[in-house]
Amino acid sequence: MLFSSESERRLLVYELTNSIKDSGATALITAEADKNNPYASRFGLIEYMSDGVIILNFVRPEGRISAVLSLEIVKMRKTKHSRESLTYEITESGVGLYQSHNDFGRDVPSRVISP
Repeated sequence: MLFSSESERRLLVYELTNSIKDSGATALITAEADKNNPYASRFGLIEYMSDGVIILNFVRPEGRISAVLSLEIVKMRKTKHSRESLTYEITESGVGLYQSHNDFGRDVPSRVISP
C-alpha cells in the first residue's frame, strides 16, 4: 500500500539495504513468508539483498499436541553453514538449538545461546 508500483518497492528496498550496509550497521529485517513458497518473502525481494536468510518455522508432528519450532539457515554469505533444519526453544536461560530426529524429538542441545 505504500508503493505505487513494484518497481518503486524494489528501488526503495534496495536503497534501504544499501544505506544500512554503507552505515556499517547490522540490521535484522523480518518478512512475511510467501503463501506459495515458505522459503521466499511475500514479495520475493529482501532475501536477495540480504547477506543472510534464516527461516523460522513450526511443525506440529502427528500425534503431538504442541508445535515444535524449527530453524534453517537458507543463506549466509561468505561463510559455510549447516543446511540442516534444527529444532529450537526459547527459555529463561536463552535459546537452545537441538539436533533433529525423525519425529522432531530433542537430543542433547548442540549449542545453547544465552542472553
